[in-house]
Amino acid sequence: MYKFLILILLAASVIAAPVPVSAQDDETPCPTDRAMWIALQFTDITPVFTGEGVSWDHCKWNWQANNILDMGITLSLPENWQATVTTLPDGEVSVWRGPATIEEVVGFTLRFVSTYEETHWVHDDCALLAQESSFGLRRDPSYLTVNGNLECEALEEFDPEVCPTAPEAVAALVGGLPNQWTAPDWDLGAWIFQAPEDEFILLQIPQSLTEADEVVHIDYWDGEAETPASLAPGDRGLSLNEASFHCHAEEE
Repeated sequence: MYKFLILILLAASVIAAPVPVSAQDDETPCPTDRAMWIALQFTDITPVFTGEGVSWDHCKWNWQANNILDMGITLSLPENWQATVTTLPDGEVSVWRGPATIEEVVGFTLRFVSTYEETHWVHDDCALLAQESSFGLRRDPSYLTVNGNLECEALEEFDPEVCPTAPEAVAALVGGLPNQWTAPDWDLGAWIFQAPEDEFILLQIPQSLTEADEVVHIDYWDGEAETPASLAPGDRGLSLNEASFHCHAEEE
């Protein structure tokens, strides 16, 4: 019943080190576990620090209930904190930004956003929702992560089984960030993906986009074979910094 719990949570059997070190040298360091416990007034749960060594998402913790049939906790999220949570009764996954109070939480990914650079996706509501939705859709193409209290409506209106029409939706379905996608300039054109030259992003088409009467594929340059190549829905993803995503009706 609670199969969606695995979408955002990393089960862990060890306790994080008492003083985790941020993976980036920032003016605002990632809080220690103790500082995090105090800020969020945790007494009965022990989130596990999972950001060490993760340069692109360096200040986060994960927690899940030992028994998903237990009653959920109330998460009081302060300002400058962000959480993607799983809640009872149906295992819904939603994205929140503090200050907020969230009831019946049985698992979460927690971030202290002040330690992330201003251009990082965690500061942009629509990019944040796209990033978290993309993570979930990789694991269950029929399930969409929903908006908790973000100022972003784009993803609430798209169907993961049809071709996306907004950059936020493309990022959620295929990967990357909304600002890395450029919309096609004609009906049969492709979405163009461009990441920084030294940054490679996992791109993958979910199984949900499998309509027989549509063209759905990612085109990219295979440097090893020195030839163009393509990914189809359900193919294993690849880390790319340039690609084109076709998702449109077949040309008549």
